Amino acid sequence: MKKKNLEKLIFKSFDGTLTEKETAAFEYELKNSSEAKKLFAELRSLREGIENLPLLTFKPFFEERVLEKLKTGKPQSESHQNLPEALGLSFRKFAIAAVLVLALLITYNLNNGNSYSIENLLGTYKTPLEYALDPTLNLILGRI
Repeated sequence: MKKKNLEKLIFKSFDGTLTEKETAAFEYELKNSSEAKKLFAELRSLREGIENLPLLTFKPFFEERVLEKLKTGKPQSESHQNLPEALGLSFRKFAIAAVLVLALLITYNLNNGNSYSIENLLGTYKTPLEYALDPTLNLILGRI
């Protein structure tokens, strides 16, 4: 007999709903098959173990307490009441890293030019008209 069919017969035998034909087939399998005996013993021990578990229940007035919390809308933790504070906590390391990178870029741009000016700070340069019209000058001077 196939394992699925045998399992169905075992479960039906636990419930006591086997027909005469199914009872005969089940008893025949238990007598002649060691695999059937082993499977029956395993399933019976599992069933007894589950039946002997203590009944788990919630504390009294569980539904009322849940509904009251839903009605009041109180936050579960006080640390995340304010969105900017929560974001500040989350992204503090990234903000510090971004400020450091920005400071390095500003320092590089200021030291790269000949003088300290807004153009050097932003890394932009005024391109004369003759440089814009003559592409070879841009290649020679390195300003594209």
